[in-house]
Amino acid sequence: MTSTSRSHPKLFSSFLLPATILTVALLAFEPVVFGQAGDPGGDTVSKDLSLDLGKGVSMKLVHIPAGKFKMGNNDTPPETIKKVGGKEENLSDEYPAHEVTISKPFYMGIYELTQAQWKAVMGTEPWMTKTALGYARAQPRPGNIDDYPAVWMSSYDAIEFCRKLSKKTGRTVSLPTEAQWEYACRAGSTTTFSFGDELSKLIDHGWYGGLATGQKEDYAHRVGQRKPNAWGLYDMHGNVWEFCSDWYDKDFYSRSPSVDPENTTETDLRCLRSGSFHSVPAVSRSSQRARWVGPKQVRYNYGIRVVVATGASAKDKLKSHFKPIFEKFGQNSTTKIKVVSGPEAVQMRNGRVAGKQWIATSGDYRFKLTIEDATGAKLEQLVKRLEKLPSSYMSACVAVSDKGEDGIAIYANLGGARAHGGKGYINLVPHADALVIAHEAGHTLEQVATQSDPKILDKWEEAIKADNISVSDYGDKVRHEDLAEFAQVYAVCLDAGPEHLEELKKLSPTRFALWEKILNPYSPQA
Repeated sequence: MTSTSRSHPKLFSSFLLPATILTVALLAFEPVVFGQAGDPGGDTVSKDLSLDLGKGVSMKLVHIPAGKFKMGNNDTPPETIKKVGGKEENLSDEYPAHEVTISKPFYMGIYELTQAQWKAVMGTEPWMTKTALGYARAQPRPGNIDDYPAVWMSSYDAIEFCRKLSKKTGRTVSLPTEAQWEYACRAGSTTTFSFGDELSKLIDHGWYGGLATGQKEDYAHRVGQRKPNAWGLYDMHGNVWEFCSDWYDKDFYSRSPSVDPENTTETDLRCLRSGSFHSVPAVSRSSQRARWVGPKQVRYNYGIRVVVATGASAKDKLKSHFKPIFEKFGQNSTTKIKVVSGPEAVQMRNGRVAGKQWIATSGDYRFKLTIEDATGAKLEQLVKRLEKLPSSYMSACVAVSDKGEDGIAIYANLGGARAHGGKGYINLVPHADALVIAHEAGHTLEQVATQSDPKILDKWEEAIKADNISVSDYGDKVRHEDLAEFAQVYAVCLDAGPEHLEELKKLSPTRFALWEKILNPYSPQA
C-alpha cells in the first residue's frame, strides 16, 4: 500500500441505524395468491409473518422450520441430462450431494420481492433507467403493475435493501444462504424439482423457456401466478434469478460445514438460484447454481427473495442498547486531517468516471481522497466527516490507497446503496455520514486482517456464539456484517468515553477481544 505508515487502527465501526419496530402480525398461514388457481401443492399450515413496509405496502413471509436435507444433485450427471437435458460440465458444482442441517427456523418471503416493496423501502425504480427501459421494449408486457418482481439490482443493492428493511421493521432481514434457499425450495423433496421429476409439470410451477419452450413468453411475470411448493413458496423455479448471501465457489460443497453452511470468503462471483423466465429446464432445478454473476452485475432478470430471522428483536441488540450515544458520535474526536496535494484530474476506478483526487495525511497516515466530478461534493465536507472517526480508523484509508486505488471515494451513484467497502475500496455516495464510513472501514480492515489470518471470520463466528448477544441488523449468521456492526459500536463507545467502552466489553467480551486484535497490526498469535 502506498503510504508512509501501515499502522492499523484500534477500531472500525459499522453503520448502525436505530430500528423502528413496525407492526408485525403473526397469523395462521393461508397462501395469499395473485390470481393463482389450483392446489397450493401440499400442507402449508404454519405461521405467517407480515411486515408493514409503509406506503400501504406489506410483505408476507412463511415460517420455514429447522431441519435436515440433502443439498446438491441427488442424481448422477447422466440421469440429470436424461430428465431435463443440459451439459454434464455445467453440473459439476452440484456435487457431492451432502447432508446439511438448518439449525434455526426462519421466515422466507412467499413471493419474490416486488417493485412496490422495493420502492417502499428504497424509493428508487432501477427498472426505469434508460438501459432497463431499452431492454423492456424488447420484452413487451403490461405496464404499471406493482407486483412484478423488482429487478436491475446488484448483490450489493440487494444487501442494502435488507439493511434498510431491517432498520425500518426492527427485524433481522437478509438474503438467504444457498443452503437456506435450497432447503426452502425443496420443501422436503429430494427430486429434480420441488414438485417431483416430471418435466411436464414445470409449466404449472414456474415461468421458464423464453420464446422456445414453457409458456413462450420472454419476460418476468407478476409474482404468485404459478403453483407454490409444499411450503407455500411461489416462483422458486424460474421467473427471475434470486441472489443469495454466499460468494460462489464451485468447490464449496467438498469442504462446507454440515451445519448452516455459508461461503463468506469473497470471490469474483455471487450466488444466485431459481433460474429465470427464459432459462432452460435444466437451469430451473432445485440444485442449480448460477456461476457467472459478479457482485456488482445488474440484469433484467436478477431479483431477490428475503429471509427474516426468528427470535430477538431490535431491543435485544447491542446497537439499540447504545443508541443514545450514537447521535453524539465524533464530538470527542481529536482526529485531524491535512490535505497536502491536489486536486489532480483522474479516471476513477469504479466505472472509469472523471474525478478529482487529493493526497491527505493524518498523523503518520497518508492516503487518497477522490470525488467524482458529477457529484458536486465538496472536499471540505468529506474531510469533516472523516475527522469524526477515531484516529486509528485512518489505517483503513491507507489500506485503500494503493496504486490504482481511489482511497476514500465519493461517487454520484452506487446503484441505490450508500456505500461499499472491501479490499482496496471504500466508495460512498455524497450524503454518506461518518457512521457509514466507519462501517465500510470495518469491512476493509477485516480484509486486511484476513491476509494475515485467513480464519479470522471463523474466529468471529465463534465469538458470536460465545457472547450470545446480537449486534447486527443482518443477524449473527452473517458474520462479516456482524463484525462491521460491532466495529461501529466499538468506535461510538470509544468516542463517548471509557465507561461506555468498558460496558461494551462486559456485554460482548469475546468479540471485544478479537476486535482489538484486528484493530492492531494483526497477529494470529497475539
